[in-house]
Amino acid sequence: MRTIRTQLTLSYVGLAALIILTTFLLLGGLLRSYLLAEARASLLSRGQNMARMLTMEMLARGPRMRHDEGIQSWIRITAAAADVDFIVLAPSGEPVAYSLSPAILEDPVALADEGPFRSALESGEVQSVDWTGAAGDPMVAVFVPIIARAGEDIQGVVALFQPVGAVTEAANDLRNIVLQTSALALVLAIGAGLILARRISRPAEELSDLARTLGRGELHHRSGGKYAGEFAQLAEQMDEMAEQLEELLRSRTLFAALISHEIRTPITTVRGFTQAIKDGVVAPGDQEPYLQTILEETRRIERLLGDLLQLERLEAGQLPLEPDWVAVSDLLDDAAERLAPRARERNVNVEVARAPGDLEAWVDGERIAQVLGNLLDNALRHAPDGGRIRIAAHPGDDEVLLAVSDDGPGFREEEMSRVFDRFYRASHSEGGVGLGLAISREIVERHGGSIRASNAPGGGARVEFSLPRVRNRPRNTT
Repeated sequence: MRTIRTQLTLSYVGLAALIILTTFLLLGGLLRSYLLAEARASLLSRGQNMARMLTMEMLARGPRMRHDEGIQSWIRITAAAADVDFIVLAPSGEPVAYSLSPAILEDPVALADEGPFRSALESGEVQSVDWTGAAGDPMVAVFVPIIARAGEDIQGVVALFQPVGAVTEAANDLRNIVLQTSALALVLAIGAGLILARRISRPAEELSDLARTLGRGELHHRSGGKYAGEFAQLAEQMDEMAEQLEELLRSRTLFAALISHEIRTPITTVRGFTQAIKDGVVAPGDQEPYLQTILEETRRIERLLGDLLQLERLEAGQLPLEPDWVAVSDLLDDAAERLAPRARERNVNVEVARAPGDLEAWVDGERIAQVLGNLLDNALRHAPDGGRIRIAAHPGDDEVLLAVSDDGPGFREEEMSRVFDRFYRASHSEGGVGLGLAISREIVERHGGSIRASNAPGGGARVEFSLPRVRNRPRNTT
């Protein structure tokens, strides 16, 4: 399996090679095109200069130019200096003067029948064409009309020819230079790719090692926060994941301990009492309290398992709600009424602050009653004997807040964000396995509301939750 470093190196080198190869091919073609264009421009410039110099001679000498030894010498010197082969044609097509290598044209007179000569003679414009010499060599040719003054007749045409072999050779030399430079650039790209891939892949490899370490269960390892960019975000997410896994592991350990304790104790009690009754240790007339204890412990286990199952179904979204319009005051009164017997045993006063008007909420009444019951159970557990518990409703613009408060010790600062976690119990809590508030949060959030814990201004704990869909009870018009 290829490593990240190998893949990055191959990708970088492949991309660099592709760019260098493309540049080499394009540059080679552009160089040849540029040199050919320069050759045409140079040939054209020389042809125009020669045309200007020949104009007066043709006007003065006419056809005698062909037999004038002085003009012929001048032409040979000009051709040698210009390093070009040319021929001067009269309007009739007759060669007037020329300096042509045998390999260029076998029959100079035949030029009069060529299209470029006729086009230059008729239009008075320069004609630039590709040409093939007598030996089949590629050439560049220009046909320049000879005009004494604007508006006058054309005195002839000067045709210049230049092989492109020199241009091709120069282009090949430049391509060789480009090829050597490209090879050097590719070597440098490979070196740079190795360095860059190592630098880029190192954080990925380190984070990969961290992930494998966490996968082995060594959850105390962290990234160290030494990365930048996207790797910093990934490292932060992995650290958060490790913390969550540690918390999950602690919760699982705590869960195992709590469940073991909460179930082992009643099971031990049930087994001991049952064994005592079976062995005849307890007389038949004295078995009633033992049987009552066995029944209560069985119900305790049943409630615990029921809470666990309900929480799992709530978190999985498998516990359907059956909402309807329910009077908020009825919710508060019913909750206070259910708490009243146990509150009287401890001389705890339960106060109800009803919402003004006939306010109704779109809720599953049974589930919200369960939430209020859980909050009141917690409040009663922490309220002192002779203390006070208050249930209140506070209507808003588009929601209603239901709050339960007590005058007990309240929450510690570090506990407020965790009291709704499953199996979490406050340091001063007695009894329970920390499922009631977790179930309450799930039910409230399923209704679209939110729940939070705080300390009441006068002391004690306060838990409030919102129900977002409310209305005033419609009047009966019948």
